[in-house]
Amino acid sequence: MNEAHRRKHQYRQSADWMVDSDGRPMGLVGPDGELFTLPAGAHARRMTAGRMPAWRRALGRAMAGGRARVLALGDSTVVGAGAGTGGNTALDNARRASFPSSLARAMGRLGVAAHNEALVGTQNMAGAGVAYGTYDPRVALGPFVLQSSANFLTAGGHLFRSAVGTMSFTPQVDCDRFEVLYVRNGLSGTFDLAIDGGAASTFSLSPGTSMQTAEIVAAGVGRHTLTITTAHSNLYISAILVSNSESGGVEILQGGSWGDISGNFLSATNVWSPANVYGDLAPDLALVQLTINDINAGTSVTQHLANLASLADNLAGTGADVILMTGLQSNPASYPSHGNGHSAAVYAGIADLAEARGLPLLDLAGRLGPYARANDELGMSDGVHGSAALYGDAGLWVARTLLSAG
Repeated sequence: MNEAHRRKHQYRQSADWMVDSDGRPMGLVGPDGELFTLPAGAHARRMTAGRMPAWRRALGRAMAGGRARVLALGDSTVVGAGAGTGGNTALDNARRASFPSSLARAMGRLGVAAHNEALVGTQNMAGAGVAYGTYDPRVALGPFVLQSSANFLTAGGHLFRSAVGTMSFTPQVDCDRFEVLYVRNGLSGTFDLAIDGGAASTFSLSPGTSMQTAEIVAAGVGRHTLTITTAHSNLYISAILVSNSESGGVEILQGGSWGDISGNFLSATNVWSPANVYGDLAPDLALVQLTINDINAGTSVTQHLANLASLADNLAGTGADVILMTGLQSNPASYPSHGNGHSAAVYAGIADLAEARGLPLLDLAGRLGPYARANDELGMSDGVHGSAALYGDAGLWVARTLLSAG
């Protein structure tokens, strides 16, 4: 890494924000006092209040003590692959450095409380071949298992399935409310929720087939552990949401799925399928970043864009504003689709789709540039995935853009 690139990397890691008289971020003050203005420019388009009314209302709510919710949908680059300490695609302990986690931290640094502490699907860790607790130490699965077949797709990967015993979840944020989104499938059995080993609340899996929310509230706000206990294997969990009744902020929901392509996010086969669960998650804003797997798998440009258009319609139908994003560019030496014009056609097509639909666009691919440039300036973990520094930079940029839009 040359000196200029070293300095860029350094300011991204240790800089302070400069803000204008209204508190809006203008740029970053680097380690030697230099100002990097980080203009949104052509890489952030139609980021205005008129294009994002639901988000602007929600952000105002969050800043006044209420809550806003952002659903970040994407592939392994949203899961955080490349940001961890080892394992397949550097997924060990990677969740804490994912793009959504970085986005939440950046919002907090800009003065808007935010967290990425909800549990949304398995992120397809079964497909990645990584134990969930290794990827995300907040979770101790115990005898519970990760589903992996297409029939068990949900938002953020696949369902968690129970076994005889207990699963625990310890979010790293002060909270007092847990909401477990589960499948009421008409099968026999109940399950218990308890906080910090206290009194259990019991919920049934009958009657009928539907998505239900089991809620339990702690005696006070603080760091808590939720336990889920069953005596059977009939419980399927899609998500666990956490909140704080005493303070507001932005809840980032990490809906990534390692290895999945855009079509999987359209599945509507079952009540727990992704297309049927987005409404249950009730986002105010949805970020859609689904490019690399379709490009590298050879999905046609026409089909890829049709999938993204359908997904945008589905999400808008929940009442959310939708932002389309382009993703990272892979190493063309290993992934020819990123060197033969295919990826360029996809990225141009996403920009055209966003313009035709009047949707905001965050062109991360254009901002970071080709693989060689992104690798030189911020570091790529491998031929596809970013590093923790790259995801951190993306989180800062998106946070600044979202908070200053309009």
